[in-house]
Amino acid sequence: MSTEPTKFDLATLLFDHGDVPGALRLLDEVLAEADADQDPTSRFFALVQKSGWSREIGRMTEAAESLDAAERELSSLPHEGQEMLLAALLLEQGIAAQRTGDFDHADALLEESRRLVSGTGAADLHVPDVLVNQAAGHLALGRPEQAKRLLLAALETDERIGNVRGRAHELNMLGLVSLQLGDLDTARAHFEQSCSLASEAGYLRFAADAASNFAIVLDLRGEHDKVVRTLRELGSFWADTGDVASHACLMANRGALAARQGDVVTAEDLFMKSRELHRESGNWVHMIQDQTNLSMLANVRGDLEAALAIAENALAQAREHTLVIHMWHLEYLIASHKLELLKRDGHPDELRARWSSEATAGLNAAIDLIELLRAHAGRPEERQWLLADKEVVYETAIMFAAARGRPDEAFLLCERARSRSFLESLGVQRLRRYDPDSPSGETYQNLVDRLLDPDTPSERKHVLLDKLRTLRARTVAELPDVAVITEPALPSIEEICAAIPAYIRVLVHFVIGHKILVFLLDRQGLHDCTMVSVGEPLEQIVRRFRQEIEDDDADLEAGNLFFGALFRPAMPFLSETANLIVVPHSELHHLPYSAFWFRPAGPDAPPRQYLKNRFHLAALPSASCLPTVFKDADATYGPAIVLGDPLGDLPGAAREAAIVADLLGVPALLGEHARREAFLGAQRPGVLHVAAHGTYNHDDPLLSGLRLADGMLTVENLIEHGPATLLMVLSGCVTGLSERRPGDELVGLAQAALRGGTSAVVATLWETSDESGVLFFEHFYQALAVGIPVSEAMAWARQQVSETFDAAVDWAPFMLIGDPTTRVINESALLKLRDQAHEAHELMTRGEFTEATARYEQIRTRQLFLVGADHPDTLNTSDRLAGAYAVTGRLNEAVALFEETMAACERVFGPNDDTTAHVRDNLRRARRERDHSQLGGASRNAVCPCGSGKKYKRCHGRQ
Repeated sequence: MSTEPTKFDLATLLFDHGDVPGALRLLDEVLAEADADQDPTSRFFALVQKSGWSREIGRMTEAAESLDAAERELSSLPHEGQEMLLAALLLEQGIAAQRTGDFDHADALLEESRRLVSGTGAADLHVPDVLVNQAAGHLALGRPEQAKRLLLAALETDERIGNVRGRAHELNMLGLVSLQLGDLDTARAHFEQSCSLASEAGYLRFAADAASNFAIVLDLRGEHDKVVRTLRELGSFWADTGDVASHACLMANRGALAARQGDVVTAEDLFMKSRELHRESGNWVHMIQDQTNLSMLANVRGDLEAALAIAENALAQAREHTLVIHMWHLEYLIASHKLELLKRDGHPDELRARWSSEATAGLNAAIDLIELLRAHAGRPEERQWLLADKEVVYETAIMFAAARGRPDEAFLLCERARSRSFLESLGVQRLRRYDPDSPSGETYQNLVDRLLDPDTPSERKHVLLDKLRTLRARTVAELPDVAVITEPALPSIEEICAAIPAYIRVLVHFVIGHKILVFLLDRQGLHDCTMVSVGEPLEQIVRRFRQEIEDDDADLEAGNLFFGALFRPAMPFLSETANLIVVPHSELHHLPYSAFWFRPAGPDAPPRQYLKNRFHLAALPSASCLPTVFKDADATYGPAIVLGDPLGDLPGAAREAAIVADLLGVPALLGEHARREAFLGAQRPGVLHVAAHGTYNHDDPLLSGLRLADGMLTVENLIEHGPATLLMVLSGCVTGLSERRPGDELVGLAQAALRGGTSAVVATLWETSDESGVLFFEHFYQALAVGIPVSEAMAWARQQVSETFDAAVDWAPFMLIGDPTTRVINESALLKLRDQAHEAHELMTRGEFTEATARYEQIRTRQLFLVGADHPDTLNTSDRLAGAYAVTGRLNEAVALFEETMAACERVFGPNDDTTAHVRDNLRRARRERDHSQLGGASRNAVCPCGSGKKYKRCHGRQ
């Protein structure tokens, strides 16, 4: 007995054959009949289906309205027995969430949809659809292996129940997985099988999708003639079905192929036809993309004036419709055309000056738009030919600024590029956690989604753009903790340089292709940048250097090459300093700078000198970190925490942790006691040392981390919950590594710790041996225990290891990231010095000035060594010693020390603080006494400065 197909069945048949407009018209008839028959269930399924099909052809507003209507319809139905209806709604909601980039929410919806039908008769039909869409999410996030597992499970079910439609779709998706994995042969086989299955069963739309993907494989294999035929046939198919949008996109793809083959005339013809079809269908997004492609083709033809005119027209249209995703690219494209025009002779100086100014403004406008949309950063970009990557915008602007002799402008652009990369690494699904709600209930992400939705009316987009800027400003002003993650405001060059201690130099590198920009900063400001060329791909030299170290190559030729490129241009500026902070970029983050070497001058000089013997080295993710890294803080820290050998398979780590804990005077947490809560729950420990396995996750660098007894401690954990400690030591394999991201890599454990408030991080670039690792940290903590700054302690420990193990593989992997002046203060030694200072004060009150002065000098020398010149204890002693100098007639020394102390107090406490005011008064009196003495008068200050009612005030300090 046969059953007559319903209109819903016929609509599905039309959709499968490619006639989506016809399918949607039939669905509207189904909805009308459901209204007339008062059949809410039929109406619900029709609305859900209409949402999906509308989304397929780009009618996003209609899709959202249908989905909302379906949700309202379901709420009016009885709750009992509606699991299948709810599962269908959740499936469609999950797909919609994926389209907006909210993959976490999408996965939760899809998982709940699968749970609802598991164990029911509908499971075999519904679950494969859920698995396929979950796989699509993994594929979009660059996780092909996870996607493959889900697709194979769906395919197994559909093969068992004979669902040809499902099999064709899953084989097409498996082809995309193989394509992402770079396996072209397997991808080709999957696409061919999908296309064959779908064609034989009459599912022509699925066949067309598989054929489109098959064309990609053919193109990658160089079979261009077959690609042309395939795309032409597909174009005819979409034209016959009346799907104008798909037909136009196929024509644009044919244009892109013709352009790649050098057939500019054909490419231009196809792009112009595609542009008119997109205009006819009202698809402004793709129409402007066609304009962009036409502009770039005109540039290829050498007609820059035409290229510029087309791009400017496209930008005007993009602004009219507030298509921000195209605005940034067109701003960049127009600026690039003008830069090309500047290279040509024959144009008036006035016009050239205007082009130069407009190119700079356009590049800055493009960067501003990119950063305004950073909530979508990290979302996989749709790979489109002729669409420049955002990184090139920054690089072009940087190179143009450097070429025009504007190092300050080039430097700040470099910092902007580094800043944005951290956000891009987080990805949209993580940024949502930091997305504050606005008073109107609109979130940052919601505004961006609507702004990028091509169906949002143009007049609304202007309003949304203003709201987005307002929300960014409010975030910075009212939610500083959130702004640290989402809206980092870059300091000025003056603020960066003012934060650098006087005895430290900062070397900043930025890589663009085969060229490296080298900036040198110190407290006096930014020096002119230098550009060097390494002559070959940088990653190739990095691999060679790492291999030389691994092979125990005594020559380490690449180490000398890197010194020549990265350090030699700056050596005249570094001649008088031993303290150096390096800001690497790109692949340079993976280099052990201590293993760079040079041939020193002089007849008695050794044949080579390593940088480990020349500088106390530290690294920073960016120069903009300097004001934060060197900020003055009154924070107090608790006892150290030491974790080691969490899995019980690293006896060397257990021994290391035991030795370190003994040196720090705390118990070691070993084996099963080395747990995540011990780390994340730490209350500001002075030192947090972990000796454990480090792992690196290439699929998602934020899931890299340390293996502790109860699971992984990840980069993401550190960003969200990590303790702010004085010194964090991550003694594990590759704990210092990070993923290379557009802009720069900033996604490592060490960088996450610094963002959380930790002052300094010690990490490793590769796996260390038990012997060299234990020896290094034993010497390192011995040096810290007597008050040596962490950078000097690193240098000392590295040198001690090199005297026992001369291979760089043993002494070079240890790196310091953060504040090199960090000291792990020995509190008992400080307390003892305070007692001695009290004794010196008693000597002063008894009139034993000479003895008291000698005591103060000894105390100050020890304090400078232990805690540095800016510590309150040191400042207090300096003030009292200066007073003692004045009492004993050493007025020049008194004035000099009062001046030094007052400058430090203004820097540490501020100019209006009581302590600063006390020292300022004492300085004023000392100057008056000195001037009076030089004029031949007798000293009027022959009494103790510390007694009541005497001439000099005491600096009470902040102990």
